[in-house]
Amino acid sequence: MIKFVRANIDVFIWSAFDMLGIPADVIIYKLNVDLGFKPVQQKKEVLLQRGVIYQHLANKIFKHQINRNMKVYVDDMLVKSIEEDWHITNLKKVFRELRKHQMKLNPNKYAFGVALGKFFDFLINQRGIEANLEKIHALLEMKCPTIIRKIQQLTRRIAALSQFISKSAERCLSFFKTLRQIKNFNWTIKCQSAFDDLKKYLSSVPLLSKPVEGKELYMCVSISPNAVSSVLIREDIDIQRSIYYISRLLRGIEI
Repeated sequence: MIKFVRANIDVFIWSAFDMLGIPADVIIYKLNVDLGFKPVQQKKEVLLQRGVIYQHLANKIFKHQINRNMKVYVDDMLVKSIEEDWHITNLKKVFRELRKHQMKLNPNKYAFGVALGKFFDFLINQRGIEANLEKIHALLEMKCPTIIRKIQQLTRRIAALSQFISKSAERCLSFFKTLRQIKNFNWTIKCQSAFDDLKKYLSSVPLLSKPVEGKELYMCVSISPNAVSSVLIREDIDIQRSIYYISRLLRGIEI
């Protein structure tokens, strides 16, 4: 990777004065205007935001890479590779487009060979998708709730991690029942047992897998008198890998 970056040092700039400028055929648009008609004054319109313009240019310049080995998120570009051996090849394709359109990279805003990172509060790495450690630690460090407000705080923290927790609604049933007793708050033995089990479950950071294009997905459903839960999984050789958990409490008769 270091060898590749050094070989392509010309693509990086350290000053705005070194910018060559994007070719006019990429950023300039012309209209077919019939000179026989008089010009008509148009209403004033707000200029597009910088992020929208950037997104449009990125979509045009990297049209052969986007959704294949590249993703563009407003003002962030990500070159991704499933296999490590493919990564240099994918980077070469992107750098070829950068040179073609005279685009330069700011070295302070780029990183190479990244194996993990945060995305929407989740930790993405080679193993899969991990829950936010800060949210897990916040829950693990909670003491037994003594008032309704603390139970509400507990259920909110569980909801933020629900996609990582198997049968979350079933596990938290005793908490929700306690919430209904606003006037007669009572932290029962069942509540304490569920609280301890939940902490034990989260003591090892839950890990989710990602779907693989072309691979079949399976949904397993579990139904109890109080809740319905499901998990989306894929099979990897002889291992079943969880992709997403869903759980919901049943309230009365539902169709």
